[in-house]
Amino acid sequence: MAIVIASIVARIYDRMRPPQQSEVNKIVNPGR
Repeated sequence: MAIVIASIVARIYDRMRPPQQSEVNKIVNPGR
């Protein structure tokens, strides 16, 4: 459940802020 919330938050952060959240992206999507 927490993973789903984290992924949604990461997507919102990506839309609101520039693609500088590589750390959050790696935690949510380790495939990138």
